[in-house]
Amino acid sequence: MKFFSVIIEKIKDASFFIKNFGISIGLIIMMGGSFIVITNILMYGVLTKQLEKNGIETLNTLINKIENAIIMQNELELFYILDNAIKNKKEITYLLLLDKDKNIKIILPEIKVTKKFLNANIYNEMKESIKILNTEKGKIRDIAIPIMSGELGFLRCGLSEKEINKLIIQNTKISILIFFILSLLWGILSIYLI
Repeated sequence: MKFFSVIIEKIKDASFFIKNFGISIGLIIMMGGSFIVITNILMYGVLTKQLEKNGIETLNTLINKIENAIIMQNELELFYILDNAIKNKKEITYLLLLDKDKNIKIILPEIKVTKKFLNANIYNEMKESIKILNTEKGKIRDIAIPIMSGELGFLRCGLSEKEINKLIIQNTKISILIFFILSLLWGILSIYLI
């Protein structure tokens, strides 16, 4: 309590220039902080929607490639197509191919699947379903898409938000640096103008 009273006394005793300078720098920092927060919120929303859109497009492309292999029951071709997809798309953390009874046919990479995980997403025969899963590896956008209205099963994938988080952190660092430089320039400029 005494600490704050000492600070308040120092501010009261300060010259008009110091008070004005402090208020100006404080406003710049406040506006800069608000700008960074708003930018990051908007950026996160746009990037996650794009991640979901790309995930749906990727799954639809995979479904077009694997439909014949499912009908012909060619497990080797199914595995090859799905394995290539997971190797070529770094945001995909897992792929699950389920039959129409929702039994696992293929899972890549080989992970332990719990009943809770298997039932984490809704399997809709008419359209895709997107759920956000909180895992030890961070947030995962889980997308399930029916194959031929669920008659041939479902394809499910998990998309990591790791790259999105890296971009937001990088954006925050750059924004803080810019506002620090602008605050410093404003401070120097205000010293010479007053």
